[in-house]
Amino acid sequence: GNFTRGWPIPARRGTRCPHPRKVFGLKAQRPPKKNRLPAPRLSLEVRHLPRSRALLSDRRLRQTARGALRAGQHHRTAAISLAFVGDRAMRRLNRQYAANDYTTDVLSFPAHDGVRPAHESKTAMATLGDIAISLPQALRQARRAGHSLAHEVDTLLAHGILHLLGYDHATAGEAAAMSALQERALRRQSP
Repeated sequence: GNFTRGWPIPARRGTRCPHPRKVFGLKAQRPPKKNRLPAPRLSLEVRHLPRSRALLSDRRLRQTARGALRAGQHHRTAAISLAFVGDRAMRRLNRQYAANDYTTDVLSFPAHDGVRPAHESKTAMATLGDIAISLPQALRQARRAGHSLAHEVDTLLAHGILHLLGYDHATAGEAAAMSALQERALRRQSP
């Protein structure tokens, strides 16, 4: 047989040498990967249009939302409401809340203006707010950019969540930082 440090190990044809942990019965665990925080817990309530339900996966939406929360350094349990709307409804929301009389792709409505209520603990579920995505606008933008609707919705959802977390793109520096966070949030998604 083979000998390792004087210990006999039976030789097996066609197999590799066993790992020392197996040979010596070691139970030490591998050190945790660096900078690897657990995925944020998420409650994502999705209100679909008939067409969005057929074209988009709730599982993928949740995966994108978790990626955006992680990229935005939010590690608490989060509650987000997502609604897919048509152009008319999006234009009405944009006019009412942003004073812009046109349809847009995504709007975010934070539950809190950057200040967490005093009674809310760090471990409690954080209600971040609501996001509205115009499905027709997302379809147009995906067609124009030459990628899938799912990829466009991923981008819009990540963008909306970053707004809920307090990020903005009013200046060139803020826009660059937010763009980098969006890319980080979408790293695991397929186009």
